[in-house]
Amino acid sequence: MEDKKKQILEAAASFFSDKGYFSTSVQEIAEYCGVSKGSIYKLFPSKEQLLIEVFEYFQNNMFAKAELAYFDESLTPKERLIKQISLHIEDFLDKKEFIFIQLKETPGNDKKKLESITARMKARVMLWEKECLLKAYGEQISPYGWDLVLMLHGSIKEYIHLGYFEINTKERVHKTAIFIIDRVDSMVSDLLRTKPKPLLTEQDIAQFTSQQQLDETVNRLDYHLRVLEQVIKKYPNEQLKKDIHSSFLLLKQELSKEAPQKFLIDALLTYMEKEEQLYSFVQKLRSIVL
Repeated sequence: MEDKKKQILEAAASFFSDKGYFSTSVQEIAEYCGVSKGSIYKLFPSKEQLLIEVFEYFQNNMFAKAELAYFDESLTPKERLIKQISLHIEDFLDKKEFIFIQLKETPGNDKKKLESITARMKARVMLWEKECLLKAYGEQISPYGWDLVLMLHGSIKEYIHLGYFEINTKERVHKTAIFIIDRVDSMVSDLLRTKPKPLLTEQDIAQFTSQQQLDETVNRLDYHLRVLEQVIKKYPNEQLKKDIHSSFLLLKQELSKEAPQKFLIDALLTYMEKEEQLYSFVQKLRSIVL
């Protein structure tokens, strides 16, 4: 089921990129994937939900890559943040045409529907950016979290909209990430030194993020599972990799049940976290599921 869902999401992304969301039919996607239209609607209740999950699929892949960067112990917290922001910019640039064609091809009477979807995706990114900043600078910046997110998010957005990355993209992305985070670094130091009253609080931003924060509980579990599987697949010892992956698949199967057995989940997590390479990743999962 997981493989079939991935195939449908990737096929939908391809059709939406080539033809636009409103010019693509679910029947076309079904025929391309060799399934019935009804099978798609069993996985995705509506075409709109399919588009939402295509966006989330793209974002989850980016979040998973960025999460791996966070656990790179050869980097300082600031270097991890720079790498995460570089990955974020590169990912957006890769998907830019897909996003723009949806906006361009949308009929006027459907604009609001698509705008609500893109607002949801923006909320996901901003919540992720806040988490990245807290990991890099610690809970001490929590009162200024949303003010810093707006400054970080706005800087990235304007460099992209200026077309700054059209030439020497890779090099420019990295240099820009360093430049932006150096500025964030200065702002953090000044805020902690002068302690001004924050402009934005959780209450100010709640309307924008509250529903998305509820959705993120499910999404966080999904991408942390993806990250863990990627790490397991890199194990050099084939037999050990096979054993651990079998435990991982059992864990996924149990988590997918309506009433998962907590003792079994705990046992599987305990087995996997004995591996030093997996410990940090498993701890993340444990904090979500237990």
